[in-house]
Amino acid sequence: MEKGIANLKKEVTLIMILCMGVGTIIGGDYLIVAPFIIEASGPSTFLAYLCAGVVVILIGLCYGELLASMPKVGGEYIYVSRAFNKFVGWVFASVAWLCWMMVIGVSGIVIGDYMYSFFPSLAIPRWVWGVTSVLLIGYVNYCGIKLSGIIEVILTISMTLALIAFAAGGFVGANPVNLTPFFVKGIPGFLGAVAFAVLFYLGFQMAVQVAEELKMPTKEMGKLIIYIVVIVGSVLVVTTLSAVLCAPYTDIVALTKEELPVSQIIIPYVGKGGFTVITLFAGLFGALTTMLGAYIVTPRLALAFARDGILPKVFEEIHHKYGVPHYGIFLAGAIGLAGVFIRELIDWVQVIVLIALFGAALVSLTLLVLRKKEPTMERPFRTPWVPYLPILVIVVSIILFFAMITMIKPSAYILPGAWLIASILVYFYRERIGAFKKRREAQ
Repeated sequence: MEKGIANLKKEVTLIMILCMGVGTIIGGDYLIVAPFIIEASGPSTFLAYLCAGVVVILIGLCYGELLASMPKVGGEYIYVSRAFNKFVGWVFASVAWLCWMMVIGVSGIVIGDYMYSFFPSLAIPRWVWGVTSVLLIGYVNYCGIKLSGIIEVILTISMTLALIAFAAGGFVGANPVNLTPFFVKGIPGFLGAVAFAVLFYLGFQMAVQVAEELKMPTKEMGKLIIYIVVIVGSVLVVTTLSAVLCAPYTDIVALTKEELPVSQIIIPYVGKGGFTVITLFAGLFGALTTMLGAYIVTPRLALAFARDGILPKVFEEIHHKYGVPHYGIFLAGAIGLAGVFIRELIDWVQVIVLIALFGAALVSLTLLVLRKKEPTMERPFRTPWVPYLPILVIVVSIILFFAMITMIKPSAYILPGAWLIASILVYFYRERIGAFKKRREAQ
């Protein structure tokens, strides 16, 4: 075995991966972004979250078979590359990789906003809070997946309890009159909200990315995605329903112009002190869990790319003591630190939804291709109702993809577009180097 090249440690337990899946995506931005989703669909937002959950369960069933069959870091990159080729897998996965690194920066921005808003007397600039959080969570990840998993469990449970308290405060002031009009912007607005809501279910990809580190039978891995989606969906639907019940649509929309999150609507029912505690736990801890999860995903994607020779071999190295792809963590941290200073990332991160929906369609197609291309592949978990279910996922994903496009600013496509072009150039450059080395070795 080459120096620095080792195997990832199998230290991720069931409770850890469940908390990673939940905490990674229901972050501090949930309470901030919620008013924007409510603006698109009104009181029907809780139904939009429910519909999005059903869609993601169907997507998860398609992912489940591939996860159990190929429990390797890299997720979609591994699946798509096997079904089609390495170039197709890289083109898609490289943009997804960028999106996850953007999440680190966005979480830093959110943390800075929370801390500055609640502790203005400290006169500490927002960027200082953001940078500190990026460095701190980066160090936690550097110290190993086990420590990251333990902290994720603590933060996620704390955040979930705070969100339950938020929901309880909302239900205290519930008024059914606030549910009218139910669809404020018609079906187009509702579909846009469903597409946007998909963003808050993407934590299931944690199971995909840490597959090599899971301490469980491969047969059970395919079911993990469903468990995560059900838990996430329950939290999202309950908290959103409480929000739209306790405040009129116009009051919630007004919060889109405010700096503090949607949790302000429960102040009349829990008091200023209760609001502060709930928001700090739900928002701040949520942002930390999101950043922690993004830090876990990004270096493992880099590891998968390095194994295939697309990225330099240094990203394949596993730390001899902590068992993590540490150079990938350094890169994720560097890009995350830069992101803290680019507030436009909060708008650009919406592109993640498009990438996820495109990925859902691509993975479903991959499932169909591999069923035909490799019928004898060992499949510990088999997706039901093939080919009908994957085809349904492809159709629904395309519909939601185009519904979401109308909600995104054109400027949000600049960074992913530039990254995509650079990724294609990097691929052919690395392939050329690889071919050159093979010719030299042959001589």
